[in-house]
Amino acid sequence: MTLAAEVLRATAAEKLMIDMKRARDEKARFFDALERLNRVTKPAQVFDTVLEVADDRIRATCLGDSGRTWHLGWWRGAWGCQCPSNAFRRGCAHVLALRRVCNEPTRPTREHAGLTAARMRAAQDEATSVRNGRRSA
Repeated sequence: MTLAAEVLRATAAEKLMIDMKRARDEKARFFDALERLNRVTKPAQVFDTVLEVADDRIRATCLGDSGRTWHLGWWRGAWGCQCPSNAFRRGCAHVLALRRVCNEPTRPTREHAGLTAARMRAAQDEATSVRNGRRSA
């Protein structure tokens, strides 16, 4: 068996495993949603539960520049797209456009660490004085 045939076989096996995992995850989400719906009794609770379950996933299709159709969306807690650009660059214009349509910030917001330059300098000065045997009051 040639190396190319081995690589193709390994790729096909990997795709099969990914599809099996995706089907298993989808089945688990489906039965989880059914279980959650079976626990509620009032129409308002049913409505809220349906919204919570539906909120977990966003699906979309996009016609790319090449004329191909790409499937993209939010699933398993992350944005994703099937286009090659997304696979190689960890992001693509399709996902960026979908995030804008969904009114999600396209750039992650930086959380303030609570440490300013002045506080960092003061901490360094104190560490230096302790290291040199002088403790500041």
